[in-house]
Amino acid sequence: MREIVLDSRKLEEKEAAQEYLKRQFCFPDYYGKNLDAFFDCLGEISSETQVIVNVGEKTGEYLKKILRVLEVAAEENKKICVKLCEIDGE
Repeated sequence: MREIVLDSRKLEEKEAAQEYLKRQFCFPDYYGKNLDAFFDCLGEISSETQVIVNVGEKTGEYLKKILRVLEVAAEENKKICVKLCEIDGE
């Protein structure tokens, strides 16, 4: 099973978050760097993949949107499993 670990602190600002997601998921160069493109690429995952999101107490609006996209994508693509983990001391 493929495992992708995301640090929520890197998912607060839209532009930086999209670059980070592209790297972590190894998305292709044509990745559109927006939430719609993120959802579309998640739908194309064809091997068992666990996405672990390390989340602190503070959750910004963009992070909430990313988490929602992950949630919906995991409901539609049974190859994706999303797990939230609390960051100690955050």
